[in-house]
Amino acid sequence: MTSNGSGICIVSFDQQQILPISIRNVINESFEELSSCISFIEQQSKEDNVVVLITTNLEENILQKFELLTSIEGILILSTTGKALDTLPSKVIGIHPQGDSLLRSLWEFLDIIEIQLTVKSLLFHRQKDGDDNLDFYFYHLWKTYTKDQSSTKKSFAEYSRQYIRHNNQINDFETSYKSPDVLSWFDKHRHPFPYYLLLSNAFRKHNQEILSQARFFLNDFSKQTKPAPSGQVYLGIKLPLNFIDELEQQTKTDIIAFQCFLPVTKSRATALEEATRPIRRQKMTNVLFKIDLNNTLCAGQDDTLFIDIGTPFHISCVTRSSGAGSGQQLLTIVKLMALDKQDREQLFEQFIQRQLKLGRTAEDLLQKLGSDIRLDDECFDPIKIHFLFLLVMMKFLLINISLVVNGHKPVLFLLV
Repeated sequence: MTSNGSGICIVSFDQQQILPISIRNVINESFEELSSCISFIEQQSKEDNVVVLITTNLEENILQKFELLTSIEGILILSTTGKALDTLPSKVIGIHPQGDSLLRSLWEFLDIIEIQLTVKSLLFHRQKDGDDNLDFYFYHLWKTYTKDQSSTKKSFAEYSRQYIRHNNQINDFETSYKSPDVLSWFDKHRHPFPYYLLLSNAFRKHNQEILSQARFFLNDFSKQTKPAPSGQVYLGIKLPLNFIDELEQQTKTDIIAFQCFLPVTKSRATALEEATRPIRRQKMTNVLFKIDLNNTLCAGQDDTLFIDIGTPFHISCVTRSSGAGSGQQLLTIVKLMALDKQDREQLFEQFIQRQLKLGRTAEDLLQKLGSDIRLDDECFDPIKIHFLFLLVMMKFLLINISLVVNGHKPVLFLLV
């Protein structure tokens, strides 16, 4: 269901160890001790991962602590204790007496989170200070300027085993995948690997190593994309209010691009149903994206399409209005229109020219984007620590030799 490379982590807090094996099999990390569980979840926030928590605990003070953790998107509870859902914190999305119903709810919720992560991968082409946003241009740079490294189904499957716990999904890909059938491998329920368990998050985080290993798969998908016919498609979703505020502020001044393939539907009714489905989370709003298909590349089947990653869009307008139906729910409508070919090429060309004037080549930019190493990782890398230790020892050794040669006492170096 999720993997170390998916960007989504399923965590359990199960003090009495009563979760059934069917649930334990889909959990990434399990905890019986509260402080350890909270520490792990806080770390996921630093790594920009989303957490879904499964617990058997109904204590209000504990649930409130989980409610405050920003990386937790939802909490599911397994309990036969009758308790009204509306009395619990807003991140609790369900109380289930049986494991099967909890798993069904979990699967549905993971689908929602994946779409939210895709939409939240949206980037503006300018930083707030007006400078170029290098991340916005990542996919164009990677696709255009990286060398076509040899990647095959076999080598990619072998590489992926370090991320995926359930190797049967990789084995299925390795034995069954064929290039002409690439679109069927974007069906998350039939084939969660490779796109949903690994590649979508690699796009969001610009992991060039993973993407290079999967280049053959992405090339197969590109061969299926075609200029879309005129018309409109839709995407319905719940999003944080502050996210919409930012889109509204940037409507006249910026260009956006999603860092994943954008899944859309031809059915307005389907998208509207997704946008207005009930939710307990606070400070969220119903959003319906209306996307003009002109100037886009798409691939898909039936009513579902995937718009090519990195497609530059103008936000033509953001409108807050009442939704349809008896409930009259508030609905925010975001209209997107892709740049035409000439404007798109000009956008990329002007970006490259600005970077060249600053002395940066496309290869320099890709290297910069790929070298975003957290300070914590550098500090605690054992190889680097060993190397630094050797440098310090050599420095002290040279000092001591110098002192002895000049008739002074050597320095005492105390290692603690």
